[in-house]
Amino acid sequence: MRTERRRVLGLLLAAASVVLGSCTAPAGTSGGREGTLLIVGGGLDNDSREIWERFVELSSACGPARILVASAATGDEEVEIVDKTEALRVWAPGVPVAAIRRATNTADTVAAIDAATGIFFTGGDQKRIVERYRPGD
Repeated sequence: MRTERRRVLGLLLAAASVVLGSCTAPAGTSGGREGTLLIVGGGLDNDSREIWERFVELSSACGPARILVASAATGDEEVEIVDKTEALRVWAPGVPVAAIRRATNTADTVAAIDAATGIFFTGGDQKRIVERYRPGD
Protein backbone atom coordinates (compact mmCIF):
# COMPACT_ATOMS: atom_id res chain seq x y z
CA MET A 1 0.00 0.00 0.00
CA ARG A 2 2.83 2.40 0.81
CA THR A 3 4.38 1.86 -2.64
CA GLU A 4 0.99 2.48 -4.28
CA ARG A 5 0.56 5.75 -2.38
CA ARG A 6 4.03 6.91 -3.38
CA ARG A 7 3.32 6.11 -7.01
CA VAL A 8 0.01 7.97 -6.91
CA LEU A 9 1.63 10.96 -5.23
CA GLY A 10 4.37 10.94 -7.85
CA LEU A 11 1.79 10.99 -10.63
CA LEU A 12 -0.08 13.86 -9.00
CA LEU A 13 3.08 15.86 -8.49
CA ALA A 14 4.14 15.32 -12.08
CA ALA A 15 0.73 16.24 -13.48
CA ALA A 16 0.30 19.35 -11.37
CA SER A 17 3.86 20.59 -11.73
CA VAL A 18 3.62 20.31 -15.49
CA VAL A 19 1.06 23.09 -15.67
CA LEU A 20 0.83 25.39 -12.65
CA GLY A 21 2.75 28.60 -13.21
CA SER A 22 4.43 27.35 -16.35
CA CYS A 23 5.65 29.90 -18.89
CA THR A 24 7.80 28.06 -21.39
CA ALA A 25 9.16 24.65 -22.16
CA PRO A 26 12.54 24.07 -20.51
CA ALA A 27 15.56 24.06 -22.79
CA GLY A 28 16.41 20.67 -24.24
CA THR A 29 12.92 19.21 -23.84
CA SER A 30 10.33 18.23 -26.38
CA GLY A 31 7.64 20.69 -25.35
CA GLY A 32 6.95 19.68 -21.74
CA ARG A 33 6.41 22.49 -19.27
CA GLU A 34 7.84 23.05 -15.84
CA GLY A 35 5.96 24.91 -13.19
CA THR A 36 5.29 25.37 -9.52
CA LEU A 37 3.49 22.90 -7.32
CA LEU A 38 1.28 24.22 -4.55
CA ILE A 39 0.51 21.36 -2.18
CA VAL A 40 -2.47 21.83 0.11
CA GLY A 41 -3.52 19.35 2.75
CA GLY A 42 -6.98 17.86 2.89
CA GLY A 43 -10.03 19.89 3.74
CA LEU A 44 -9.20 23.16 1.98
CA ASP A 45 -11.85 25.64 3.03
CA ASN A 46 -13.35 27.99 0.50
CA ASP A 47 -12.48 30.91 2.80
CA SER A 48 -8.74 30.10 2.91
CA ARG A 49 -7.89 33.38 1.23
CA GLU A 50 -4.09 33.08 1.26
CA ILE A 51 -4.14 29.69 -0.47
CA TRP A 52 -6.68 30.64 -3.15
CA GLU A 53 -4.91 33.91 -3.88
CA ARG A 54 -1.52 32.18 -4.12
CA PHE A 55 -2.99 29.56 -6.49
CA VAL A 56 -4.42 32.27 -8.74
CA GLU A 57 -1.16 34.25 -8.56
CA LEU A 58 0.85 31.22 -9.70
CA SER A 59 -1.72 30.43 -12.37
CA SER A 60 -1.34 33.93 -13.82
CA ALA A 61 2.46 34.16 -13.59
CA CYS A 62 2.85 34.35 -17.38
CA GLY A 63 -0.39 35.99 -18.43
CA PRO A 64 -4.11 35.62 -17.82
CA ALA A 65 -5.03 32.65 -15.64
CA ARG A 66 -7.06 29.77 -17.09
CA ILE A 67 -7.88 27.35 -14.30
CA LEU A 68 -8.88 23.72 -14.64
CA VAL A 69 -10.60 21.72 -11.89
CA ALA A 70 -9.75 18.01 -12.12
CA SER A 71 -12.31 15.99 -10.19
CA ALA A 72 -11.13 12.42 -10.84
CA ALA A 73 -10.52 11.67 -7.14
CA THR A 74 -13.87 12.97 -5.91
CA GLY A 75 -16.91 10.84 -5.21
CA ASP A 76 -19.60 13.34 -6.25
CA GLU A 77 -17.78 15.19 -9.00
CA GLU A 78 -20.51 17.67 -9.88
CA VAL A 79 -20.88 18.93 -6.30
CA GLU A 80 -17.12 19.33 -5.91
CA ILE A 81 -16.71 21.07 -9.28
CA VAL A 82 -19.43 23.59 -8.40
CA ASP A 83 -17.94 24.13 -4.94
CA LYS A 84 -14.40 24.75 -6.16
CA THR A 85 -15.53 26.85 -9.12
CA GLU A 86 -17.55 29.09 -6.80
CA ALA A 87 -14.59 29.42 -4.42
CA LEU A 88 -12.30 30.38 -7.29
CA ARG A 89 -14.78 32.96 -8.53
CA VAL A 90 -14.81 34.60 -5.09
CA TRP A 91 -11.01 35.01 -5.08
CA ALA A 92 -10.55 35.49 -8.83
CA PRO A 93 -13.65 36.99 -10.42
CA GLY A 94 -13.54 36.81 -14.19
CA VAL A 95 -10.90 34.06 -14.35
CA PRO A 96 -12.08 31.26 -16.64
CA VAL A 97 -12.61 27.97 -14.81
CA ALA A 98 -13.11 24.71 -16.71
CA ALA A 99 -13.44 21.16 -15.41
CA ILE A 100 -12.46 17.64 -16.39
CA ARG A 101 -14.21 14.61 -14.97
CA ARG A 102 -13.46 10.90 -14.95
CA ALA A 103 -15.83 10.55 -17.91
CA THR A 104 -14.17 13.31 -19.96
CA ASN A 105 -12.70 11.66 -23.04
CA THR A 106 -8.95 11.63 -23.53
CA ALA A 107 -8.81 14.17 -26.39
CA ASP A 108 -10.88 16.70 -24.43
CA THR A 109 -8.83 16.06 -21.29
CA VAL A 110 -5.54 16.67 -23.10
CA ALA A 111 -6.90 19.83 -24.74
CA ALA A 112 -8.14 21.17 -21.39
CA ILE A 113 -4.80 20.49 -19.69
CA ASP A 114 -2.90 22.11 -22.56
CA ALA A 115 -5.07 25.24 -22.30
CA ALA A 116 -4.79 25.54 -18.50
CA THR A 117 -2.30 27.66 -16.62
CA GLY A 118 -3.30 26.09 -13.29
CA ILE A 119 -4.87 22.77 -12.37
CA PHE A 120 -6.70 22.21 -9.11
CA PHE A 121 -7.06 18.53 -8.16
CA THR A 122 -10.04 18.01 -5.89
CA GLY A 123 -9.70 15.71 -2.91
CA GLY A 124 -11.04 12.22 -2.48
CA ASP A 125 -9.69 8.79 -3.33
CA GLN A 126 -6.43 9.52 -5.12
CA LYS A 127 -6.36 6.03 -6.59
CA ARG A 128 -9.21 7.14 -8.87
CA ILE A 129 -6.77 9.54 -10.53
CA VAL A 130 -4.46 6.66 -11.39
CA GLU A 131 -7.39 4.53 -12.59
CA ARG A 132 -8.55 7.38 -14.83
CA TYR A 133 -5.26 8.68 -16.22
CA ARG A 134 -3.09 5.55 -16.09
CA PRO A 135 -5.46 2.59 -16.36
CA GLY A 136 -3.86 -0.80 -15.93
CA ASP A 137 -0.63 0.74 -14.64
